[in-house]
Amino acid sequence: MHESKRMHSIAAGLLMLVFIGCEPTSSAGAAAEQAPGPAAVVVTAPSAVPSSSAPKVASAEALAPPPWAGRRVSGSGFPCAIEDVLASSCRRCHWDPRENDAPFSMVKWEDTQKMRSGKPIHVLMRQMVGADLMPPLDLSVEPKVSPLSAAHKQTLLAWLDAGAKKSSETCTP
Repeated sequence: MHESKRMHSIAAGLLMLVFIGCEPTSSAGAAAEQAPGPAAVVVTAPSAVPSSSAPKVASAEALAPPPWAGRRVSGSGFPCAIEDVLASSCRRCHWDPRENDAPFSMVKWEDTQKMRSGKPIHVLMRQMVGADLMPPLDLSVEPKVSPLSAAHKQTLLAWLDAGAKKSSETCTP
């Protein structure tokens, strides 16, 4: 692996560990820097195992919107555009209760202001979304996780870059 890609891989992996609440130790960091071969950070999620290998026929339930699609919160404190992004992409896991091993919820604006690994969660969100590490496209869930649309990513990053301010907007469901 090319050295710059290897370093990017190491940095992305360490950022992911900090995001989920793991603090790398100095010996682990030193080992990663000295390792002669490619570095890898593996984060696994529970695997989804189909109940049978028979072909599946689309049912009315399969055509319905996913259960997390309606996870909008009235009075969340998020601007409506951010509420839209969270409801459509993030709250599949970052809900209350959390799902798919999400390390925190994003139901209310206050959730993004809490500290994690010495930083406000909104700062970690900026790092993860900016590095294309969220949403995690390799999560073993059905239906598969989709990347943020360019518009949603731009909207979320602009809000985070502006300081993730609270809003008093009333968003419609």
